[in-house]
Amino acid sequence: IRERYAAEAYFYRAYNYWAPVDAKGVSGVHCEIRKAANGFEIIDCGSSYGTTLGSGQKLTANVPVVIPNGTYFMVGSAEQIFQIKY
Repeated sequence: IRERYAAEAYFYRAYNYWAPVDAKGVSGVHCEIRKAANGFEIIDCGSSYGTTLGSGQKLTANVPVVIPNGTYFMVGSAEQIFQIKY
């Protein structure tokens, strides 16, 4: 997340917001990253193609997973890769 003080961020397909409209495998509302008591957590919002951590762990829809600083994750496909920095 580039917005250093953001408490929440949603990844979804929209014009020029996180992923372009034509991004492969990115759902209308794909995943959420939010502040948790022990850092940040990521939640797949029931996306069609899923959210996968850099470790290879595919997230279960609507189940939060704590993500350490520096974690990579992919939305839809390996073409859409992001890194969490806080």
